[in-house]
Amino acid sequence: MKNCLVCTCFLILFSCKNAPVDLGSLSTASKAALIQVANGEQVSQNQNPTFLMAFYYEDALVPRVAIYDSNSCDPNFKLGEISNQIGSSVTSSLQLTEGSHNFYYKPVYDNLNLNLTALCSPTGLNYTVDRTAPSALALTLVTPSLTSDRNVGITVSGCENTQTGSSSLIFKEQTSLPLASDIDWQSCTANKIFTISSNLASKYIFAFAKDQAGNISQISNYVTVILTTPPNITASVNPVVTYLNNLIASISFSNSGGIIQTCTSSPALPAGLSVSLTASSIPNLSTCVISGTPIAVATSNTYRIAATGAGSSSADISIEVKPLPMAIINFNLAAGPGISGTNFSGGEPYVTAEQSVAEVDTAYIKL
Repeated sequence: MKNCLVCTCFLILFSCKNAPVDLGSLSTASKAALIQVANGEQVSQNQNPTFLMAFYYEDALVPRVAIYDSNSCDPNFKLGEISNQIGSSVTSSLQLTEGSHNFYYKPVYDNLNLNLTALCSPTGLNYTVDRTAPSALALTLVTPSLTSDRNVGITVSGCENTQTGSSSLIFKEQTSLPLASDIDWQSCTANKIFTISSNLASKYIFAFAKDQAGNISQISNYVTVILTTPPNITASVNPVVTYLNNLIASISFSNSGGIIQTCTSSPALPAGLSVSLTASSIPNLSTCVISGTPIAVATSNTYRIAATGAGSSSADISIEVKPLPMAIINFNLAAGPGISGTNFSGGEPYVTAEQSVAEVDTAYIKL
């Protein structure tokens, strides 16, 4: 019985020393499980990745496993040797070129003859070195440039412009380069919403792209919005009564709200009058003004003046355009200076001026 045990042990040792274990028949998943890249990296800026021994290489006579960037395990592309112990690691001694790499391995024996016959096997690992930053994104503003809503709609193009697939993006209100570890990175898609800061002011919005390797693009173009409150107008004079062909004093509307972009009237103002915008970047100095010279008589009517900006506001005003008053002048011809003649007889003739007060330069004699 003792002799049989010795014989069995001898046969096992002899087999181990002269026939290296062939792991070539293992599945891709099994091979990938044997050796792994630290942190599970598949795409990285790192040109010198670290390899981990995830499982024990099933040959007691193999103290180390060599890793290669070559499908023939060419010694010129040997990245290092890792101890045949679970959890051991080695960092590549060669700097990998940018691009995709498939790693191979073979066991390292203390027996030179076994090393000569050791098999080169794929690890099943694919590792991509990417050190090229994605192209800058292009932004287009969807939200109106004047808004009271902090949620700004933006169209983004260029999300797929990377070596390793779709990128992430981050919006900023400043030009400083973000960190790859910033918590505000999000998926890069065409239609995005960015919540701007709450202070009422002009906002300049920029974006950066980040690829899977952590490379960050140059800054994008910027889009601008002005965060403000809606307008709030009231008429400074109401009602308004004016006269035909008389230039009116400008009628301004007070504005206690935000910036105004347009002013309109409904219905249209009397002929010769118009409403216009007095523009200003200072909200309460931005207002609507009615001005002009009426050229047609208009009965009293209510006009709604609408101011639009980051929202809208309206105010009603009543306007009437009257004809100019007429003047009647009576006087005694006999008492009038410089008037003489013999054709006037009986009663007291008088003169009626049929032009308006502003135009009296001719008198007509009514007998």
